[in-house]
Amino acid sequence: MLEQGDIIEVDFNPSVGHEPAKARPAIVVADWAFNSRSSLVGVVPVQSTDSGYPLHVPVSDAGLQGFACVEMARNMDVEQWGYRIVGYASDATMRRIMGLIRGMYGLR
Repeated sequence: MLEQGDIIEVDFNPSVGHEPAKARPAIVVADWAFNSRSSLVGVVPVQSTDSGYPLHVPVSDAGLQGFACVEMARNMDVEQWGYRIVGYASDATMRRIMGLIRGMYGLR
């Protein structure tokens, strides 16, 4: 079962509008308790280009160089889409991502 901080590669197609597209890395942001009880996994996609957006977190973990797009957080049924584990995000990367998620949703 996937855990918070796992880096996976998953196919985001089909996509609509500004949603992420194609197979790409994503960082699991939901914790094990959610992922193990649901058919869904909470993820943020990672893109390779720096658009300078304030909710993009630089990622250089597990050989991955890119930017976690926190504003594009979503829940996916990755078992149906298919995925593979690529590595694990560092504690510093996860603290930044989770802090932005808390701020984005007004969580304390």
